[in-house]
Amino acid sequence: MVQKWPTMSTHYFDYLVKERQDRLTRDEAMFAAWTAGQRYSTIARTFGLSPSSVSSRINRLLKLQKLGESTDPFDKLSWRTACLLKTHGLTTAQKVIDLYPHGLLNIHNFGSKSLREIEVAFLSDQPHFSGPEVFLKPGQSRPSVMAN
Repeated sequence: MVQKWPTMSTHYFDYLVKERQDRLTRDEAMFAAWTAGQRYSTIARTFGLSPSSVSSRINRLLKLQKLGESTDPFDKLSWRTACLLKTHGLTTAQKVIDLYPHGLLNIHNFGSKSLREIEVAFLSDQPHFSGPEVFLKPGQSRPSVMAN
């Protein structure tokens, strides 16, 4: 009998979610030990990691914590998206919102992922924003949906 490889099933994604949650729990425990005054080398021995790995994980958690507390939407963008905006002189939230969505999509290398970042960072707290939508570049037509 030929054995089939598992397809991308719910079980695989559940496994990934569990792995990510386990890592986060471990990182939070390392962070708690660090805030309690333990040194990186002591924490590293406890968790079976290198001191540099412990340091980078703690720094990552600190960065995420600062991002969560920040009220500046530009802080929540990836480096790539922030550079695209800055290169085109979009340095204020109002300028970005004024160009949303079609003006932003006209920027070279600004695509759907960057647009989603803008939606989350700039528009998710707006009362008129109901969530991500599909936006088309000027001249594109919406794909037709065929009923079966």
